[in-house]
Amino acid sequence: MSPPQNRYRQQSRQNVRELEKKLSLKDRVFSLLAFLRGSRRVVKGIIIVILVLLCLQGAKMLFSYVFSSYSNNTRHITYSSASDIISKEQVLELLGITEETTLSMLHLEELENKLRHQPSIAAAHITQTGNNSLHIEIEEHVPLLFVEPADSAITGRTTRYYLSPEGLIFPIDAKLHEKFNNLPVWRLHAPDVEKFLPGQRISPAICTPIIQLAKEANAYDPAELPNIRSIELPIDNTERWEINMRLENGASVTMSNLHDIPAQLSRLVKALEHARVHHKKILRINVVPEINIPVVYEQ
Repeated sequence: MSPPQNRYRQQSRQNVRELEKKLSLKDRVFSLLAFLRGSRRVVKGIIIVILVLLCLQGAKMLFSYVFSSYSNNTRHITYSSASDIISKEQVLELLGITEETTLSMLHLEELENKLRHQPSIAAAHITQTGNNSLHIEIEEHVPLLFVEPADSAITGRTTRYYLSPEGLIFPIDAKLHEKFNNLPVWRLHAPDVEKFLPGQRISPAICTPIIQLAKEANAYDPAELPNIRSIELPIDNTERWEINMRLENGASVTMSNLHDIPAQLSRLVKALEHARVHHKKILRINVVPEINIPVVYEQ
């Protein structure tokens, strides 16, 4: 059985219709327009509310982006270098990181590999120290000597690299190594190294005395021992190999590559001091003998 109809509501609707019929056409039109205007105001209000909400959401997103960009800049990157050769700015330039870089979007493994493939870098490690912070740690190859083929003066083809204290040959980078321009040049002979290319290591039997010589010489003040300009280790199959080097003051020095490099340098420094006191200039000196050192002075 269907529920009874509401006769009062039906009567009310019928009464409204009866009243509308009694209105003039003009009143009916203005009544309809008023309704439409009212409806538009409601719709417009709803649209304005929606637009305000969208603007607020956009402002929130923009603020988050700006804050993220500000917090993820290079000031939130810490850096350490084992030898203090390559600066933080140089490393960031190698990695392509700028103030606008979002650190949280970086792939650390890719960055590490990029640094490790740099010929001047021996090891690199990058860690995330916070949500928006990084720490970069590197270990560089330290330039100790220049190395070049001994026949470069004859052939006219000068190819020069660096030699590390571990005997590794690696390329020169003008930007990274600008403070290493006055290192001694070691002129290698063909049998000294299998291939004269970056990444090659010179046999310890050959390079150990030269490396020791360079390290010991660096410990002296240039006023005591002028910088070494060039070093040569002549080919010799006897036990008495000799090291020939030329100093910055033009003196030619003969040493032995046995196990008394420090003692020979000490004798050289004493001979140079003796020459300065007596206002003489040494042209050639052999510091292998412990006494009666052969010295040739400029006339």
